[in-house]
Amino acid sequence: MTIEHTQTCGVQEICGLSGHTPRASIAAFCRLELGRKPKYHGNEWNAPNKIFCFYLFTANLGEYSGNYGPYFAAYIKKNKLGHVAATPATQNEAFHPEHKNQAWLWTPDVKALEAWWKEHKPVKE
Repeated sequence: MTIEHTQTCGVQEICGLSGHTPRASIAAFCRLELGRKPKYHGNEWNAPNKIFCFYLFTANLGEYSGNYGPYFAAYIKKNKLGHVAATPATQNEAFHPEHKNQAWLWTPDVKALEAWWKEHKPVKE
C-alpha cells in the first residue's frame, strides 16, 4: 500500500489496498503517516505529527475484486478511526464497463489512529 500525492494539499490518495486486509492497510497507513512531518510536492512542512485532512481511496467492485474498498471503509467505521463518505457505485464506462467502481473520502481521527497504532503496532525484536 502507498500514499500518493494529489494536486491539492488537503487530499492524499491511498493506493494498493487490494493486496491487503483492512487491518494490514490501517497498520501500513499508521506506519507511513503518523509521527512524521507531512510532505507536499516533496517538501517537508513544519507540522510534525500532523496528517492530511482527507484520504481518498477507490475500488473495483467487480466479481473478482475481493471487496477491499467496502471492507476497508467498514473497518475504519467499526474501529471509529474517522469519518468515511462514499460515492455511489458507478459503471466505469471509459475503461471497464463490465464492473463498477466506487470512491471513499476518509477524514481520519488522529487520536483514535494513534490509540489503535499503540495497541496494534508490531513489537520490534
